[in-house]
Amino acid sequence: MELFEKANQIFSIGTIGLQVIILALIFILIFIRKKELFWIVSIIKKNIIYILFTITLIATLGSFFYSEIIGLAPCAFCWYARTMLFPQVIILGIAIFKKKATEIYDYILGLSIIGA
Repeated sequence: MELFEKANQIFSIGTIGLQVIILALIFILIFIRKKELFWIVSIIKKNIIYILFTITLIATLGSFFYSEIIGLAPCAFCWYARTMLFPQVIILGIAIFKKKATEIYDYILGLSIIGA
């Protein structure tokens, strides 16, 4: 049970950290209209495919960790979300490999909306 509690802490802190970063970026873009801060946006745009791949990969590995290592059976809604999450890792990985990131955004967005 100690492994389960540690995993929950790590995933919880990571999730909250990412939410704080996203809110800070939104705040910067909406309320602070200083041009010198827009370098953040250009970095994100330039690396968005890698950011998305990392997020989906961590979510997939976390899902496998809880179900296969900890032994928690996912609920029906979790299975629906997972069926939309797992293909995203493959699609994003292929897009990175083939350097065709702009061609897959519609697919990723569609899977994300359905999975949510």
